[in-house]
Amino acid sequence: LTRTIEELRYVQAQLSFNASHDSLTGLANRQLFLERLSNRLRRAESGSNSPFGILFLDLDRFKIYNDGYGHDTGDLILMEVSRRLRGSFRETDTVARMGGDEFTVLLADLDNAGSALRLAERCRSSLSRPVCIENREIQLTVSIGIVVGLDAQRNAADFLRDADLAM
Repeated sequence: LTRTIEELRYVQAQLSFNASHDSLTGLANRQLFLERLSNRLRRAESGSNSPFGILFLDLDRFKIYNDGYGHDTGDLILMEVSRRLRGSFRETDTVARMGGDEFTVLLADLDNAGSALRLAERCRSSLSRPVCIENREIQLTVSIGIVVGLDAQRNAADFLRDADLAM
């Protein structure tokens, strides 16, 4: 009976993870990102006044690589980008794959607006190193939009839209 309960808990945890994470990269998905952003906005409403930021990232020319080298290579590129993104940010930040070649990062509790810019630059530097896949060296570039906020009166979708527009 104990083993069955443990197996059931494992399956429930796996289902919960699958519902909130991207299946290819293991990053948070759009739903989890928006949930965490909404939670951050609620904290701001309750008086937490430390700034936070959102980065919206789009891989430049990804469609060319994905179509030219095939979807398997495209998937490998996305997995490598995800690995580099995880390494570019703090444990308290949320890195998410929104779909396709678009990613977002919720930068929690920034010291100031300049902190968001420094983190974005560290990310850009990490992603600018060539990706080696199947004896091919692929040079990636990324466009990044940044929004820093304290305004709890706006909703999560507004912040996300503004970061996309800033990109």
